[in-house]
Amino acid sequence: MVEMFNLLFILVCVIFAILLGKLINVDITRKPRILARTWGHIDQGNFTYIYLTFQGPVILNLSSLSGDADLYISDNNMYPTFDADTYTLHSATCGQDIIEVPEIVQVPLAVGIYGYSEMSEFILEVHENLNSSYPYKQWAIIQEEGDVQSIKPEKNTEGTNKRDTISQVPKKKKRRKTDSDFSTIFSILEVLELIFL
Repeated sequence: MVEMFNLLFILVCVIFAILLGKLINVDITRKPRILARTWGHIDQGNFTYIYLTFQGPVILNLSSLSGDADLYISDNNMYPTFDADTYTLHSATCGQDIIEVPEIVQVPLAVGIYGYSEMSEFILEVHENLNSSYPYKQWAIIQEEGDVQSIKPEKNTEGTNKRDTISQVPKKKKRRKTDSDFSTIFSILEVLELIFL
């Protein structure tokens, strides 16, 4: 009789816990993982180029810490600019620039970051896209090329601006060693995280 009472008590507790759980209805939303991250600064009128290799659909999130940086992406041009013929996707807003990149683009993906303000500091994060049902493990690797001084508006004889054109051969600026060291460390840690998780 005591065993029957204990069994009945456990059954009532289980039913009560299930009903209580349905009443509370806790919906835990999963935040997207950061697959890769880099940061840096860019002077006004210049581009810095980053090359992204990834698997699966991703979201690029460019946050301007100071100034304003814009995002231009191409899967067929190594140096995308704000000329419409050179980029596939772009986001040129004041503040945070977010682009959803589908899995069907060719890799490596060239990411051009344009400095709109006098000095723009930025963080570029590559997130997994939770809106897709990609069945495999997603990953991303960032390779940095550096700053390129190339975009200067030219003036015609009438004094109005022509369409912005490339006026110089791309020149790499010397980057501070600490920027590339941190990027390398983050890339190694992210690869290790992908391996062991």
